[in-house]
Amino acid sequence: MPINPLDWTAGPFLTLYVILAGLACLACFFLRERIGRAQAPSGNLDELQLAYLAGGPQRVADVVALGFMAAKAPAGAQGGSADPAWCCGATGASASAA
Repeated sequence: MPINPLDWTAGPFLTLYVILAGLACLACFFLRERIGRAQAPSGNLDELQLAYLAGGPQRVADVVALGFMAAKAPAGAQGGSADPAWCCGATGASASAA
């Protein structure tokens, strides 16, 4: 009998296949019991966690910047033009061009 299982005849190959499939199923059941069942999600995610899940570190940075903008209430909040670059020290048209 050749060493390569793909060169075997149907009987020995199917025997090996059934044995390996059974071992794989037993390993799955054993690991499932050992690891444990999945827990129900808590549902208590804050804005930063949701931002990270939605878009990674870039989205978190956006949320933090928006939080700073909301806390400082830039001119746009009172009806003026909103300048998103106010937090970086740049102002006006030069900031939006950069």
